[in-house]
Amino acid sequence: MAGQFTEQEWATIENRLAQSGDVAFGLPARDNETVLLASWNIRKFGSLLEQGQPNRSAGAWRLIERFCARCDFLAIQEGQDDLASVRHLRDRLNAVRPGADYRIMASDLTGRAPGSSGLGERFAFLFDHQRVDSGEIASDLTFDQSEILKNINTAINEYRKQILDEQAGDSMAARALAWVQTFTGFYKDKLPAFFQFIRSPHLATFKIKGDAGHSYELACVNAHLLSGRAIEREREFFALLEWLLRRSGINGQMDAPITILLGDLNLDFKSDNDARRTAIEEYVVTINSQQSRDAARVNFPFLDTPPGREPIRSNSRENETFDHIAWFSNDDRFPRGRHNGLAGHDGFDYGMFNFLKLFREAGPGLLPNGKPAFGKFEHDVSDHMPIWVRLPVPSAGQKRYSVDG
Repeated sequence: MAGQFTEQEWATIENRLAQSGDVAFGLPARDNETVLLASWNIRKFGSLLEQGQPNRSAGAWRLIERFCARCDFLAIQEGQDDLASVRHLRDRLNAVRPGADYRIMASDLTGRAPGSSGLGERFAFLFDHQRVDSGEIASDLTFDQSEILKNINTAINEYRKQILDEQAGDSMAARALAWVQTFTGFYKDKLPAFFQFIRSPHLATFKIKGDAGHSYELACVNAHLLSGRAIEREREFFALLEWLLRRSGINGQMDAPITILLGDLNLDFKSDNDARRTAIEEYVVTINSQQSRDAARVNFPFLDTPPGREPIRSNSRENETFDHIAWFSNDDRFPRGRHNGLAGHDGFDYGMFNFLKLFREAGPGLLPNGKPAFGKFEHDVSDHMPIWVRLPVPSAGQKRYSVDG
């Protein structure tokens, strides 16, 4: 079995957390004025036992519970065919939070043919029914390939013109342009005869209940995109992005007024100035600028750095921005991209629980040579760190953001 911290090491870790406080490691506080939405790829979150032994240590479960108990709504990736771990987490949260009523909505097994060997996954939503109602729609995500392709190529061509006209000669722009032309797999209709997600994202509708009948009506998409070759990975990302745009109000198509993407997108950006990161940021900006005034705006806040904090690197080795929570809406209660610098004010915030930093500072997370002891926690806890977004409880008097942002 994979390595685990001993119970004594977990006691040291928990003592460090108690001494330093939640804020030092990005653990969000819970309050009655805001709602907390989160996403976490919890590695191989399936059966509770392996070869008759617990899959996770008691300390790992306490850490997972400690974060999840802050959340009103959690999207889990890498759930397994066996939902025992998801159910166990639900039961722990209901026990530790008096009055809570956590419930589960899970997808079918995806990424594996029925009856075959291999590791398939379920997507799971875990939500507190005291604050969140499930809706009427729950489905795998499907789309019209030809329309997706046509719209992506149109948008990419517009972005190419923008780079050539406005940033000619800039080396970063040139690298981004080269990526858009060749890396995405869409340029000049480079799409295979049949295209579908390896792991079909799961969509379900929910309503976050607020004051005096106010609410957020959400279409939530839980996704874990391909982790294979880069060209395949970005092909899935752009197909998903285009689907989300089309289902966010274009041509009257809409599952809910607010669409939220939560998941592991496997976008391997090793730095803030990575050419592909720059291209995606500019692509999103271009989409927003071309939308009509009443059309959905797109915000990927985890492409930005929260004010006063370090850039978010959500894999446990802190070198990639794999995980994202993004929204597509013209609802002015949701911040636009240019408002991400206001995080920490008026009930809006976002961040990541950096348990790697906690393990390092506590001591047990380091090897004798000073390097992180990944083998001690990547299977026991996860190889991804959870990310979260805080929003005010829906109300008549909450802050509104400019639709021009």
